[in-house]
Amino acid sequence: MLGLQKISVRTKSLTGFFLTVFLLLIAIIFTPDAQVHQTYAASPSMTKQAQGQTASGKKPQHSVSNIPATGEQTGRLAGIASWAGQQSTNAVDVLAVNTNTGFHKNVNPDRFGNGSYSMDLPVGAYNVTAKVLSYARGVPDTVITQKAVSIGAQTTTTLNFDYSTVTGLVSGDLIVNDMQSSGSVGNNWPFHPPGFALAIPTGAASIHVFDTNYNLAGKATVTVTNGVQALIDSVSDSVPSGGNVSAHLGNLTLTFSRVTHSGKASASATNSLQGGAAPPSFTFLGNFYNVSTSASSTGHYTVAIRYSSMAAVFTAATSQTPPRLLQWNGSSWRNITTSLDTTNQVITGVASSLSTFVIAASTDSTPPTTTITPSGKLGNNHWYKSKVSITLTAADNSGGTGVASTQYNLNNGKWLLYKGPIKISHNGITLVMARSIDIAGNIETPLQLTLHVDMLKPALSNVGLSSSYIQDGTPVTISANASDANSGVAAMTYTLNDGTTGLNKGSGSMIFDSTSGAWQAAISPPTGFYAVTLTAIDAAGNIQLSTPLYLAVFDPNAGSVSGSGSYTPLKTTLVGFTAGGVATMNFSGQYPGGSTTPQGNLSFSYAQDGFTFTETSLTWLAINGTSADFQGQGQVNGAGSFTFQVHIVAGSPGQFDIRIWTTGNSFANPNYRAGNSLSNGTFTIQPDPMSIHTSISPPV
Repeated sequence: MLGLQKISVRTKSLTGFFLTVFLLLIAIIFTPDAQVHQTYAASPSMTKQAQGQTASGKKPQHSVSNIPATGEQTGRLAGIASWAGQQSTNAVDVLAVNTNTGFHKNVNPDRFGNGSYSMDLPVGAYNVTAKVLSYARGVPDTVITQKAVSIGAQTTTTLNFDYSTVTGLVSGDLIVNDMQSSGSVGNNWPFHPPGFALAIPTGAASIHVFDTNYNLAGKATVTVTNGVQALIDSVSDSVPSGGNVSAHLGNLTLTFSRVTHSGKASASATNSLQGGAAPPSFTFLGNFYNVSTSASSTGHYTVAIRYSSMAAVFTAATSQTPPRLLQWNGSSWRNITTSLDTTNQVITGVASSLSTFVIAASTDSTPPTTTITPSGKLGNNHWYKSKVSITLTAADNSGGTGVASTQYNLNNGKWLLYKGPIKISHNGITLVMARSIDIAGNIETPLQLTLHVDMLKPALSNVGLSSSYIQDGTPVTISANASDANSGVAAMTYTLNDGTTGLNKGSGSMIFDSTSGAWQAAISPPTGFYAVTLTAIDAAGNIQLSTPLYLAVFDPNAGSVSGSGSYTPLKTTLVGFTAGGVATMNFSGQYPGGSTTPQGNLSFSYAQDGFTFTETSLTWLAINGTSADFQGQGQVNGAGSFTFQVHIVAGSPGQFDIRIWTTGNSFANPNYRAGNSLSNGTFTIQPDPMSIHTSISPPV
């Protein structure tokens, strides 16, 4: 196999060639008849032809030697050298060597005519060798044949050569600005309309075609096979500056988005494979087009190829699927088809660069299949409670052309090229559509996924109790408004915990009242002090908790409480006080007979900070077994209006915890707090009415 040879070609003047022919004719005309045969063998002009420049511009391999004496008898060797009846642009050399004397002579058959040759030789036996002269530097000549012949006196021996047995033929035409043009192929071979034909040995050859102004008009790499003719038609057109500029390159029209600097555009159409093999299930149709430009431009290129001359082939090959315009990207073929005009038989595509283009048809009529896979934190009822990542995977059918691209759109928007996971970071319902396209251009019917995302908790408002304290056995209504802009509120519940210890005391569901638009529940818990927490749950499973509401349930017949003493508050309970001091207190409380308003008193002091609190009224008193809670109003150091609440536990020692707050603060966030176990003392429970009392040793 012949290695890949590159022909870098420039147009050469033919003046030297025609001058040589002219001088040769003059030499023949003015030589005496008796020396005509010797002219073929030894005349100065013929010797120059044999030893100097050949018609091709190359030195021949042999020259005339051992010149016989004048008057020796001669015969003629003649014939035709052709490539299956055609003439090649590069020359053939025929060399005859006398086997006895060593006399030899060569001639180049007429490559601009029918390929005929003739030369007069002295009578004798000859070995005749015919060669196709190399089409490129560094490539050896190709021997057509070697044959022994006898030359008789005054007779013509015919010897024809068909070099299609040892070479392939690469032929083509050059069109410049819509006109057939002269040019050159290789460093050696100028040509004139109607084109060129190069005889090339088997192998790969890089063919470059130049116009007469030394501009590259076309190029192609062809695979040459003996006896096979490859075609390369080169077309060149001027490209002016401007927008939406088109260059007409034979069957191909190249349109530039915008040309910033003018130049030339060229295309070589060849039936020899360019780029790589056809993709699976594809068949190439027509020629390959190698397109290039010297113009500078911005934007994309629109490539339109007219296939009317191949209509019959296209009709047969595309009976199942329409043709596609493919572009070679250096490693694979890519489908760039944007439209197909079957009326005018034009196929169009859009490319970001110029390379090789070809029309192809595929037997693959089955579109790919795409799978949509969402990932995120899935909640209830198919709602996601987090950002969602969507992965698209596509596969073509067995034996198909393969997936070319995958696309998606959101909420029926513009189709976008899928390049990686799609991130959905907003709440609400999103319609995700996806489809894939194979190399044959088959488009999948879009599949869709309705994606529900709710990352927000429900909102609560107007949370409250119909009363913050009630008599035992009296119901209280819990109510709240709840909203959720995404998945909607699905349910609401309430939880009862001990207001001081946090121990759970029960829970229940709330009911939506369509008249008021609120969620409600009526409860009637036993005597005690409770923290009531509401929970709103949306359809996705997001949960919103309310700030605790505090409810006191009292029994006016439960008894009374009283006590006095001192203690050192725990640092963990101190709010509004400095650590290390001693607190003293004195309290009493009960419901007078038949009344639902308690009476009593409370005094509390923290001498270290100069703090004294004095009760002015009691609001409620809840006694529950060995513990009691009571709340009321009072003043700090004889001024202001404060709410207080005390929690006491009977035992040895007993426990005392006081919280004091003013407007803007609350039980959960008091201005002052001090709690601890008493150092000594015992709470005692008396029969109805109950008495909770502690006697305290000297203050600690």
